[in-house]
Amino acid sequence: MVVTRVGQVQTTNPLRPLTPEVNDVLLVVIAGKVATAYGPDFSSLRRGSAPAAIEAMLGGPIKWQPTLPMLPDSMTIVSEEGAPLAQLTFRACETPPAVKASPKAEARKKAPVRRAPPKAAAQKTPPGFTMPQGAIAE
Repeated sequence: MVVTRVGQVQTTNPLRPLTPEVNDVLLVVIAGKVATAYGPDFSSLRRGSAPAAIEAMLGGPIKWQPTLPMLPDSMTIVSEEGAPLAQLTFRACETPPAVKASPKAEARKKAPVRRAPPKAAAQKTPPGFTMPQGAIAE
């Protein structure tokens, strides 16, 4: 695992407005693929999805640091229940490896599929009857 970016998401809990919640976010490269990890500290990181999904899930934007800070000698990846999955230890500083393009990115390059315009909605009331305004939400 090679750490390429480090950031934080800071959110305010309305029940505790004076103590904001801070989650660390790591953008990493594992076996040539980009991945993320997030958590309240480096001893309890969870595997994450795309950075935008993490922002939506945690409820705040990721503030990426311009350079890599000093990281701890070991980091722990845990499951959703908190059970340790992996213990990662520092080996050496190196340049980030090349990243493989994800299949989703290649699929996005294709022209979007055009769908046929929806047909006129079938008449919902029998002929001769009228529906009161606001009876059916549109």
